[in-house]
Amino acid sequence: MSNVLKNELKRKAIHMSSSIFPLLYLVFLDKKQMTCVMLCIAIICLVFDILRLKFSAISTLFKRFFTDFIRSFEAKTLLGSTYFVIGCLIVVLLFEKNLAIISMFILIISDTCASLCGMLIPSRKIVGNKGISGLFAFVISAIVISYSGYLHLYLYMPALIFASLISAILELYSKKIRVDDNILIPVGFCIAYNVYNCFGL
Repeated sequence: MSNVLKNELKRKAIHMSSSIFPLLYLVFLDKKQMTCVMLCIAIICLVFDILRLKFSAISTLFKRFFTDFIRSFEAKTLLGSTYFVIGCLIVVLLFEKNLAIISMFILIISDTCASLCGMLIPSRKIVGNKGISGLFAFVISAIVISYSGYLHLYLYMPALIFASLISAILELYSKKIRVDDNILIPVGFCIAYNVYNCFGL
C-alpha cells in the first residue's frame, strides 16, 4: 500500500468519526442545542487555525504530530476540519433538522466513498484528478443515505435524489468553484432539496 493511500485512509478514518455530530443531532439534541455545540466548536477551530497560521512555532508543533492527517495546501489555509464544522453549523442553523442530518451524513460518507473509490478504482478523469469511479461512488452512497432519510426521517425521495445529484456535481467542481467541499456539499444539498420542493416537482 502506497504512503499516499495510507495517509488518505487515515484522513478518511478521522472524517468518518465525525459521524458523531449528525448522530448527536439525530438522537439527543434539538436545533438550538446543536447550533450552540457547532458554534462553540467552530470558534475553537477558527481560533486555533488563526494561531497556527500566525505563529510558526505552533504550526511546526502541529505538523510534527499531525503531518499524516493534513494536505500540503492546508499549511497556508484553514484546515479541512474547520471548514467541515463551519459547513455543519450553516446547515444546522439554516435548514430543517432532518434535512441537515442527511446532508451531514452525505458530506461524511459520500465524500469518503468518492475519495477512496477514486484512488482504488482507476477510471477516466472528468475534472482535475476526479474520475468517474469517484463520482459514481458519491452518487450511489448519497442515494442510499437519502433512502434512509426517506424511510426514517420522512423526507421527500425525489427531492433527495435531485439533491444527491446536485451535491455530487458540486463536489466534482468544488476546486473550480473555489469553495471548500466541506461547505459546498451540505449547503448545496439542502438548497437543492428545497428548490426542488419549492417548484413542486
